[in-house]
Amino acid sequence: DQIETLVTHLENNVTVINAHLVWGSANELHRLDIAYNINQYAECLKEQEPDRLIILGGDLNSTLSSTVSQYLNGDLLYKESSTFWTSAWDMAEEVFPTARKEGGWAEITAASVGITRPEQLPDRTIDHIFTYGWNYGKKHCPLDLKKFGEFNLSNGFGLSDHYGFTTKISL
Repeated sequence: DQIETLVTHLENNVTVINAHLVWGSANELHRLDIAYNINQYAECLKEQEPDRLIILGGDLNSTLSSTVSQYLNGDLLYKESSTFWTSAWDMAEEVFPTARKEGGWAEITAASVGITRPEQLPDRTIDHIFTYGWNYGKKHCPLDLKKFGEFNLSNGFGLSDHYGFTTKISL
């Protein structure tokens, strides 16, 4: 149940929040609480510096239709609070699964929770990149989203138990 969140303040008014939230449907409310806390932090930063670019990314263990995604997309009121983050997925040519089902790390991760046939797992898009605010068509808008790290290395391991993806952001 360990939650890892790393906040990095970069030059030129950029803050990157990298979050790895606990997995499992029983933890959705816990993930929603963390998303709420991240949003409160981002809101304070934005009040202090309105031009600051705030990026939230990582393995949120939340599907595109989850309550966490709904809250961050402004489609769900939580703790009498609403927000809006711009999702890079909205700029993707296609939505693809981000959790791998093959390759050494994916198989080791699956085995660690008792899954012996990871290839039978459903496709899951659980990794995200957001920018804080309603940024469509203006500064801080993600411009596209692309997948990388699709292939396994010669030892049968991929780069991770997830696929990588990247986006450009309008400055």
